[in-house]
Amino acid sequence: ELLFPTFSDITYTCPDRAPKIEYYFSSPQDETEQTLLRLARRVIADHPFSILNRKLRLEKAMVYSIGTGEYWWPRQEVAIAVGAEPESFDAIGQEIERAVQAVSEGDIPQDTFDAVVGCELLDFATQKHEIPGSEWEETLTGNWLDETLATDVSHKKIVQNATPGDLARAARQYLAAGHGIFRTIQE
Repeated sequence: ELLFPTFSDITYTCPDRAPKIEYYFSSPQDETEQTLLRLARRVIADHPFSILNRKLRLEKAMVYSIGTGEYWWPRQEVAIAVGAEPESFDAIGQEIERAVQAVSEGDIPQDTFDAVVGCELLDFATQKHEIPGSEWEETLTGNWLDETLATDVSHKKIVQNATPGDLARAARQYLAAGHGIFRTIQE
């Protein structure tokens, strides 16, 4: 049973928001699982080397924003969001599904995996003030790490020990199960 209806169109009129397609999925309660899922979704989106960045930006150049985030609506969940014109939504939805499936099967490019893990460790070190960081870096990485993980000393060790197989399991358990896609359209 899906947590969210698939391909629900929501129309809004706020002028400062762009049309986007959002893939919602559940978030685990366990902090280790949260960390692994966070890495899995960054492999898919929210990183320059991510699968969707390569596919949609480099190959097709059909989008202007790709990322992931924590959302309170329609419930407290997580989403992968891609901003684009509505006529591209169907194709982008298929690419999101393919990327989720690839990660669920452990089919992760090695350079993508290495880059995401390295970036996550750098973010964590900056947040913990283990390395010097500008005010911009500290503010940005503070937003990237959710409050629970930012205070968890085991987060760094989990990231260091993570494997593509760990991300695949997290993707199968949380990303690929009980998801739904919303399409928000600006008028």
